[in-house]
Amino acid sequence: MDYEQFKRFAAHAGGSYQPVLGDARVYETPGGNRAQIGNGRYWVDIPTELPAMVVNAERLAAALLACKGTPKVSVTGSFVTVSSGRARARLQVSEADYPLTEPDPPDTIDLTGVIHVLKLLEPFVATDASRPWATSVCLSGPFAYATNNATVTRHPLPDPVEPPVNIPINVLQAIIERGDATSFGHTDRSVTFYYGDGSWVRTLLVAGEWPTKTVDSLLDGLDDSDWEPIHHDLEDMLSAATRLSPERNPLIEFNAAGLMLTDESFVAEGLEPLPDHGRVSARMAAMVFGTATHVQWHRPRSDAHAFLFERLVGVLGGVR
Repeated sequence: MDYEQFKRFAAHAGGSYQPVLGDARVYETPGGNRAQIGNGRYWVDIPTELPAMVVNAERLAAALLACKGTPKVSVTGSFVTVSSGRARARLQVSEADYPLTEPDPPDTIDLTGVIHVLKLLEPFVATDASRPWATSVCLSGPFAYATNNATVTRHPLPDPVEPPVNIPINVLQAIIERGDATSFGHTDRSVTFYYGDGSWVRTLLVAGEWPTKTVDSLLDGLDDSDWEPIHHDLEDMLSAATRLSPERNPLIEFNAAGLMLTDESFVAEGLEPLPDHGRVSARMAAMVFGTATHVQWHRPRSDAHAFLFERLVGVLGGVR
């Protein structure tokens, strides 16, 4: 058993506010035992060699990691015993009765490579819950979408997804860390990703209508022949500006010579091509141009700048 993997698995337990969600549930199936953890919003389910039990996930992970050799795990009455060499831990069996969650049946949609798409889009997802739909990656039709208010991004999907699926940001890491998904199933309320090692992750979806048509209207008019490479020092200069400014959200102003913080405390020149005017968030620009390889300045609008990385296309909005 990979105990480091079990530690990562246990980290998805949601017992901070509801103790019952802090438990790992190991249960028997005809194909072998499985362990399930959930936080009320999403669930991770993996094959395991552990015996059937319900026990606090964090404590079980700590007990397994304390064992230097192959541990022996046994369940007797109200206790789970984990022992190996000098270490022995005794854990209380949980009496909580929390139902197991079933995965969504897999469908025929081919989403090979979708984990890479989610990984690319994750930094561009909003964390502000005032617009719940923006805290998700939206799989809709032929594209995946993300926005954090300052940027909008889009990436093609291998197969179209209907109806739209809004995957919450708080489950993305659980989905991505398990590697490439082998299949995918969804309903109007939830989605499940299946993996080659027999594990799966199921999450409830974010409610609300993602304005995909608005994003499409911005991006569909871009000319593929107009992309310019980004200067290799641009990200470093933007990151330096962000760190040097005492402002919480410092702004960068472009000019004919280069760029500078709006308080003129930092100036960088010789980064062509750059726009000859306009302002952007230094922090957001550093993130965008730390990922992107090409840009279309002042496209699709005079106060916005399109960017490209592999097949991901996005727009960084300007500020006044």
